[in-house]
Amino acid sequence: MSMHGFYYEHTFSWLPLLGFGLFVWFLVRILHKSGHSGWWVLVMFVPLINVVAVWLYAFAEWPFDHGVEEGWEGVDRTTAGRLRELDTLRRQGLISEEEYAARRKAILDGI
Repeated sequence: MSMHGFYYEHTFSWLPLLGFGLFVWFLVRILHKSGHSGWWVLVMFVPLINVVAVWLYAFAEWPFDHGVEEGWEGVDRTTAGRLRELDTLRRQGLISEEEYAARRKAILDGI
């Protein structure tokens, strides 16, 4: 084997590792953005369970996906944000105390 061949064999042997590392990094980023722990990426290394996990994850409700339908862009749809919005409506007199209590209970029951 020539020195030239040795150089090319070892120079590009790190490319698959780099690609794999980027793939895992992207998966962790997606998991974090969806509100899940990045450690769930370890499930991807268990045969058959990884297929089931991807299937369940694809159809699961994402924690940050609540209320992000058309017209809700830029609105704080977290529980705290919804409670603040409800309190503002009550203070402005737009809803009654009974309606405030009922809606507050519904928001908190949804946690």
